[in-house]
Amino acid sequence: GGIALGASVQKGDSFCFQVRDKSTAQHDLELMVQRAKTARIFEESQALPMAALQISCVARGRGLFGIPNVDITQVQELLNGGPVAGFYANGEIGPVGISGFNGSGGECFLHGFTTVAAILCEYPTDKIAQSNSLMDAWE
Repeated sequence: GGIALGASVQKGDSFCFQVRDKSTAQHDLELMVQRAKTARIFEESQALPMAALQISCVARGRGLFGIPNVDITQVQELLNGGPVAGFYANGEIGPVGISGFNGSGGECFLHGFTTVAAILCEYPTDKIAQSNSLMDAWE
């Protein structure tokens, strides 16, 4: 009965236990995909999703879910079945939640037991031209 920590812990410090749970992990990603779909509906740019780059923790995949391709299948919903490339990692870098819609950004963090997906979009040429003319006016 003991706990080994990689850092010194002082009296009064707080720390949190993390539990890997396949149903919660799957449900969380489903919620993120639904939020991203909803955000895209209200996005002004009308960007067309073309492909995705996905980085998943090595602790996910068949080892966590018992079947392959759970995360990638959910990310493909954002692409209407389009291509997804990626790899497994021992730490994923990205924001918490959804970032990038409507120009929103976010601070990035090092995560574990997560999936990070970057959706690559094609923007309508009239929106690109409008953006370029705004940049020219600003310069």
